Amino acid sequence: MNFIPLLFYSCAFFLLVAYILSITIAVRGIKANKEQKRSKSNKNIKPDIIIAYHNEEKKLPALIKDLLSQTHKQFRVLWVNDSSTDNSETIIRKQGKQLYQHLLNNPEKGKKQAIRYAIREINAPLWLFTDADCRLPCTWVSDYIAHFENQGSGLYFGSVIYNANNWLEKIFALEFLSLTGTGTGLALKGMPVYMNGANYAITSDLGSAYNRSKDAHLASGDDVFLLHTVKNHFGAEKIKACPDRSMIVKTASPATLKTFIKQRMRWGGKATAYRDWHAQGLAILVFSITSAQLASFFFIQYWLPFIMLWLGKIITDFVALHTYSLSWKHPGWVKYFFIMAPLYPFYIFTTAMLGLISPANKWLK
Repeated sequence: MNFIPLLFYSCAFFLLVAYILSITIAVRGIKANKEQKRSKSNKNIKPDIIIAYHNEEKKLPALIKDLLSQTHKQFRVLWVNDSSTDNSETIIRKQGKQLYQHLLNNPEKGKKQAIRYAIREINAPLWLFTDADCRLPCTWVSDYIAHFENQGSGLYFGSVIYNANNWLEKIFALEFLSLTGTGTGLALKGMPVYMNGANYAITSDLGSAYNRSKDAHLASGDDVFLLHTVKNHFGAEKIKACPDRSMIVKTASPATLKTFIKQRMRWGGKATAYRDWHAQGLAILVFSITSAQLASFFFIQYWLPFIMLWLGKIITDFVALHTYSLSWKHPGWVKYFFIMAPLYPFYIFTTAMLGLISPANKWLK
């Protein structure tokens, strides 16, 4: 083997080993986790639930129904109108009239600013957050309260998975499950890197993290930058993953490939603003190993290391997704892995590059 191919494959296998170690840590975190039995939630604790909405008139009735069905009844909902032009506010007032609720109008634009506007109105010890297009389990509020009572001050985050109906949506759901599982597993091992803003709670003593975060110029990332801020200012031990199946929030899968790509571009584009070295390292590692897979086609004549590189990455991903799918009770999704696996490096590289070169204000469209 010539010097350049030898150097390339040496670097590629170093990246592969680092990737395998990272995913192994996440998988072990998921496997080691055992859901603890928790006592019933304290009725004296009255959390505030913050929900920003933008033209969600079709999704709001289902969410309101879920809020009315909560086993813990003592809570207030703060609805924040984020420049809606449809009948969302009318639906909230009419169908949510049995809720203890307060409606706000965000004077600025964007979910992040809507949340920061709403927290000025909060006076509860525990703040819960979800999105207007989500579905909640009936124990969602009570489970967060129980975690709060058992573990005290912290930033708690639960799992979010896609509702998937057809084969394309199931591929999207499986890819999203890889993010959910890895993020949860690493957090359970004391290395939190990201969470999903559709399912989390934070105690009031950590509320200052919203003002300490230095990401106001970005349209996306209210969740991951909050996690990094809490981690940096209060310590990683304050971040607590809650993979309980009774706390899973569901949301609709992207309906088209275009929507999916635009969403991943938005997520990938904010990676350059990360200030947490775990998150930076993971983002660089994933981009580097997928780039190495693509670059290996230039040295495909060295078929043995080529196959070892691709096979090592594919086996690692399959083991991880198999573990995550069993933990979240969606084993049927794994069969779509064999469609996703050969395309994954191309998708990661393309969305990452497009996310980096796209202007941040395009993310709002």
